[in-house]
Amino acid sequence: MIRQKNIYIGLSGFLLIVLLVFHYLGPTFVNSEGMRKKVQTIISQKTGGKVEYKTVDLSIFPTIHAVINQASISIPGKGEGTIKTLSIIPKILPLFIGKFLIDEIHIEYPDIKMVMPRSFEQSNEAKEPFNLDTFKDTVIGMLSPLATEIQEFQITMKDGGFNLIEEDVTIFTLSDTQLEIGCYSKEIDIKINGTSDICEDISVIANFDRKDLKGKGEIELRHFQPQTLIDCFLPDVTSRISEPIDKVIVNLKTDGPNDLQVGLKGSLPYLTLRKGDIQSVIKCKNMEGSLHFEEDKTIISIIDLDLDQPQLNMIGDFVVDHETQQINMELTGRDIDIHTVREEALTLAGDNEVVKTLFQILKGGRLPDIVITSQGRSLGDLGNMENLVIKGNIREGNILIPGPDFILENVTGDLVVEHGILEGTKIDAKLEDAYGKEGRISIGLKRKDAPLHVETKITTVAEQIPPLLNRLIKNKIFLSAIARLMNVKGTVAGKLVIGGRLDAITAKVDIDKINVSADYDGVPFPLQINDGSFHYDRENISMTNLGGTFGSSSFSELTAGISLGEDASIEIQSGRILALLKELYPWVSLFEKVEKGLKDVKAVSGILRFSSLKLHGPLAMPESWSIEATGEVEDLIVYTTLFPEPIKMEKGNLKAVENKIFLTDAKLNAGDSSLRISATVNHNMAELVKADIGFDGEMGKESMNWIENSFKLPAELSVRPPLSIPKANLTWKKDSGISFISTLVFQDGPGISLDMFLNTESLKINNILIQDAETTASFACDLKEEVIDFRFTGNLSHTTTDKIFHNTPFSKEWIKGDFQAHILLDQPKHSIFQGILEGGNFSFPWIQKVPLSINYISLHADNKSVMVDSLRLTWEDNHLSVDGDVNISENGFLFDLTMSADRLDWDTIRETLDIGDKKQDKNEENKKKKEEEDGDESEESHFWELPVKVVSD
Repeated sequence: MIRQKNIYIGLSGFLLIVLLVFHYLGPTFVNSEGMRKKVQTIISQKTGGKVEYKTVDLSIFPTIHAVINQASISIPGKGEGTIKTLSIIPKILPLFIGKFLIDEIHIEYPDIKMVMPRSFEQSNEAKEPFNLDTFKDTVIGMLSPLATEIQEFQITMKDGGFNLIEEDVTIFTLSDTQLEIGCYSKEIDIKINGTSDICEDISVIANFDRKDLKGKGEIELRHFQPQTLIDCFLPDVTSRISEPIDKVIVNLKTDGPNDLQVGLKGSLPYLTLRKGDIQSVIKCKNMEGSLHFEEDKTIISIIDLDLDQPQLNMIGDFVVDHETQQINMELTGRDIDIHTVREEALTLAGDNEVVKTLFQILKGGRLPDIVITSQGRSLGDLGNMENLVIKGNIREGNILIPGPDFILENVTGDLVVEHGILEGTKIDAKLEDAYGKEGRISIGLKRKDAPLHVETKITTVAEQIPPLLNRLIKNKIFLSAIARLMNVKGTVAGKLVIGGRLDAITAKVDIDKINVSADYDGVPFPLQINDGSFHYDRENISMTNLGGTFGSSSFSELTAGISLGEDASIEIQSGRILALLKELYPWVSLFEKVEKGLKDVKAVSGILRFSSLKLHGPLAMPESWSIEATGEVEDLIVYTTLFPEPIKMEKGNLKAVENKIFLTDAKLNAGDSSLRISATVNHNMAELVKADIGFDGEMGKESMNWIENSFKLPAELSVRPPLSIPKANLTWKKDSGISFISTLVFQDGPGISLDMFLNTESLKINNILIQDAETTASFACDLKEEVIDFRFTGNLSHTTTDKIFHNTPFSKEWIKGDFQAHILLDQPKHSIFQGILEGGNFSFPWIQKVPLSINYISLHADNKSVMVDSLRLTWEDNHLSVDGDVNISENGFLFDLTMSADRLDWDTIRETLDIGDKKQDKNEENKKKKEEEDGDESEESHFWELPVKVVSD
């Protein structure tokens, strides 16, 4: 027992002596030049760099330790640094078996610079963007030595400085750093606190498995200023974060040396972005992200980006392929407020015209879901519109359609931005009071002449149609017609297509449901359309099966088209019309081209019905239109000042072909007259050029009296009613005249056939044929200004005329013969007379102021001579007998007549013939005519100044 005690005391004394020797002689040995170089060489070989120190202090109190003073280390390509003091405390027990194992390392005032490696193919190659592999290699590179080269130990650091540099540029600094690293048998614990140029306070807590580096850690940054890192790692980003972020937490997780995950969570109530002089403030509710480094790729994930300003929620991934350096991006957004995002985007867009255009078009609304994908080799490539694809759906949106500058409101549907074009499908929207359904839009974002296409089913109140079309359509003809619409009401539904380019808009409008009323300038009654379809494009307007009313009239199955090209034309392919003339006539009668012709027609009523209608021709030339129509007139009543009773037509058939209008099977009643009429009217759309009217029927007493009064016929020519017209034809030609051919039958009287022609210059009776049991007489006459033609053939008995006239002046009259005359008033010498004529008991009370009666006449003529065999006249109380010759010579008519009378009152004769006045009137007429002809030599007076020699017994 005593012996063992003595052994322990001896060993302890020996150890104490050894320690004292080590304490006093060790520093001298260790600090010797040879030993110092040897130690530096060994450490340099281990680290692959160069290590130097000034002195090493060894001490056994309070424990065995070594203090290295003013040490420096330099590892090419990795870093360098200086340490003021480095205290190393070894493990005690291993020393007894000759092993030196570090237990603790205490570092004071270190200043470390670590180089971030970067590979270049050529030394003079331009600087590349930050490579995420570099970040992973840096982190793993810092942890690997702790796991492989050093045994169990603890490291503490006081007031350290750390700098991460790249090619002499400081990327990151850490100062006033307090560090604790515990390298244990199975794990590594790391605690770091300090300040930095990127944040006011940084803290790191981490734990990793020493064998495979699996573990996790957390880095907390307060008052973080990310712009410093962005300038270094993302130099292409032009926007700047001008204000610090309050708090950022970075989580690290490793599943081995080739698998690093970095999580990011931030608290930034306000983030201020600045681009040039433009500033934008972002308010963030939550921000979380991660980086996942795998062997062949790196994944940057946005786990949650929830912003209040602008309002959006975003998640997504950036995947970087390590081999190709290709970046694939896919972001998913939720509940994005377009209006607030638009404000920020327009603020920060700078010179990016595509972004500007996109958000000039997207003015507001919500994006419940949106997916953004892109690919490229840089962040700049990801923003290239050729690579970027945006897909989403919009709700409550506002979209501007450039060109016509429509703002679609309350938009819902799917949107895609791809290759610089905004596409929308399944679009429902509101345009003022119009509603679009199942629409499609396509808008180019790159140039002013980019493509534009908008197509939608549309339902709108009719009031919106005129202003809508005014903004879409530039055709002056169409717009002038639209401008005349007023008080438009109702609804329409159809399809709207806007196409072309942003600088050259074209439009198509298809309306398939229509219920519209409107007033049209110049039309005094409303227009209503309640059926059919309508189409407009740049060159054509078409209507199919339109139905509706204009006033009390109506139309249906109207199919028509208008060509709006250079040679504008109109075509009506089919249609039915029912027109109420009582309403239409007051309006039509005011038309300039018909007002004068209808001045005596005061009112018209009835129904004009067209069962079919076709029309085509140049739009601006109605006179060239071709019309085909079939219809009928019903219950027509015409009130005119020309006839005392209304003229009525119960029914008549109408047909129009080319430039002709046909009226058939029409029955006309006027007072006590009834006629059946058929007519053909030729026209050139602007005016009538010919009318051919055929009729038959009967005329009663009232109608006969009206004719007599209208033409101011003397009472002696009052015709006995009724008058039957078996057949008649009236033909009128513009600039020609009126021809009338008819057969007349008097009750219990003769039949008369008429063939006559009248114009402004002459009256020509081609033939009047009177026939009954006692009479067969034919009469012809042609009265012109300078020529008179006359012909009579047959015999006319007073018994016949008594059956024609009420109060015949031809009491016991008779006439017979075959006589004709051709008299030239301006050239009497060329006149011709031929035939014989005999008659008597004629009275002409209406011709002169004093009644004239022919008691008897007998004459015969042979070319240039007329022999008056006997002529007995009575003028009032004058009885004359005349016989002799009338010859035609170069000097005119030569009269050789013998006249006898019981007495002659020349004043009465002058008064009867009105010779003086006629001569004076004629001379004045010739004088006026001469003046109108500007002094031209006037024609010889047509009045015959006859030399008269009176011989009395």
